[in-house]
Amino acid sequence: KFFRCLIILYGVGFLTIGLGWDLLTAYSSGIGFYQWILIITGIITVGLGMLLRRRFLFPVCSIVTCYLIIETTATFLYVYEYIQKNHYYYVMESSDDPIVFDPVIGYRLPHTPFRVARKTLGILEYVGLYRGNNLGFPDRDDFTAVKSTPDVKRFVIFGDSFTAGQFFKKNWPDTVEDSTRENVPVQLLNFSVDGGGIANWWSALVQIIDKDNYEIDGIIFAVAGGEFDHRWNDLRRNFFMIDHRNTDVHLFGAVDSWEPKLWPKTIDEARPYLHAYQGSQFISTEAFDRFVEGNYEPLEVRLIRPYFALKIWEQLNSILNPEKQQELPITPVSVEEPDLIEPGTMPLIEDIKEYIDSHNLPSLVVHIPSRMTLLGPPPDYTIPASVAHFANLLNADLVNGAVVFQQLDATELKDRYFPYDGHWNQQGSDEFAEYFGEYLQQWP
Repeated sequence: KFFRCLIILYGVGFLTIGLGWDLLTAYSSGIGFYQWILIITGIITVGLGMLLRRRFLFPVCSIVTCYLIIETTATFLYVYEYIQKNHYYYVMESSDDPIVFDPVIGYRLPHTPFRVARKTLGILEYVGLYRGNNLGFPDRDDFTAVKSTPDVKRFVIFGDSFTAGQFFKKNWPDTVEDSTRENVPVQLLNFSVDGGGIANWWSALVQIIDKDNYEIDGIIFAVAGGEFDHRWNDLRRNFFMIDHRNTDVHLFGAVDSWEPKLWPKTIDEARPYLHAYQGSQFISTEAFDRFVEGNYEPLEVRLIRPYFALKIWEQLNSILNPEKQQELPITPVSVEEPDLIEPGTMPLIEDIKEYIDSHNLPSLVVHIPSRMTLLGPPPDYTIPASVAHFANLLNADLVNGAVVFQQLDATELKDRYFPYDGHWNQQGSDEFAEYFGEYLQQWP
């Protein structure tokens, strides 16, 4: 009778946890995959306790008890990262002035700076700073529509994380401004969006620069990425957003439409597109200092899940579906015409071209090489076809930023980029700035 009651009690426990899962974990409502596992297990366990004959009660109770001990231990070790440890951390300093969603530019950087750091496989890759100007862009200077000095060459720059450069002390547009002060002064309005691309650029151009009649002498597009991975191709990126309000992690995402009318206008509309960046977490200033010094590793915010049961399920699935397990991930192939440009972006590009032509402005497209591009395999110093095609559509001048690093060997190249992150470091950014600053002295 004791073992029968114990087995039924186990089953009731499974049912209770399964049905009350959302209350325990504070995640989305509705019965999910893990809940069904618990509910079905509970029903089976209660049924076994009620129907089994006496001689089967003890072994069944022993098996269930052993499983619960193993499952509880394995789940505890997983949640607290004693097993399956995260190989990288992206931590941010807690701030009362967070990054907030913006329907025009995607998100606004805070006026009050806060630090960010990335550590991969125990190596501190960088300590950066999130800080924005009066419009929330990654520029040390505030933007005004009117030129402050008539004889200064004033260019708008559209770029991504390489140009925003929030992971080191000075991004390359600021370096170019400093290096040209004594010759032909150049002012670069850095409208770059870290994580963004063509959609965010279009929105800023149409709803800020054109709307407010900015006085500029040209537009520069600093385009990173190529055909090897759409995530690294600025010309294939949908409208990108970030919001750090009421969260302990880095929330970001992109809209799945190229139609501006369908892009979110409020944070409530944007929230369904936002998801957590793996390994990210906000921590206190004191904890951040300890993290940088190597004396602290934050725990990843992990879902509570039946770890041991899911591992058994993965093994059974691999046995039952061997063909599926043998399938290799599809390597992105080179994009050929007419898909050099994402079809959905053509109306946006046409609007950009119309603005350039109507204001009689010179335009320039510069290819920004990533670590993966230059180190390969195989190494690639050419301008991606999609970037060249984009320049051709705008009738823009084209510059290959990869030539800055073309004479370097693999070891020297690695010194210009972070160890694992795909971006260049301060040295790589500064060397590009030196090359491009000299070019801008003669352009257009």
